[in-house]
Amino acid sequence: MGCLVIYLLGVITIATFTNTADLKVKNLALYGKACQSSLVENPYAPLGHPSNAIDGNTDANFERGSCSHTASQQNPWWRVDLLEEYTITSITITNRDYLSERLNGAKIHVGNCITNNGFDNPQ
Repeated sequence: MGCLVIYLLGVITIATFTNTADLKVKNLALYGKACQSSLVENPYAPLGHPSNAIDGNTDANFERGSCSHTASQQNPWWRVDLLEEYTITSITITNRDYLSERLNGAKIHVGNCITNNGFDNPQ
């Protein structure tokens, strides 16, 4: 199946702050646009949309509609475009409550380049 590569343009929870006295954590992904390499086939297609991963709901049960899911393929990827540039200080990923091994080997790239589906951004 290959490894899942998660590309962040500009994720899941991102903490940004202007100074240490005024630390603010904000989920910037909520305002972004998500896409992925494919969509899982029916009957689960309505549940696996890429935007589900950034809806703010951290329910890890896929059947409740807050997870994304690609089809079985070589080198699947998911990415979010934050639509503006930010300083990324942390990333939080909520994995599924079962079949968590499907995220084994995942890589996270952060940057502004979508060439090669974002793979050219640094890890």
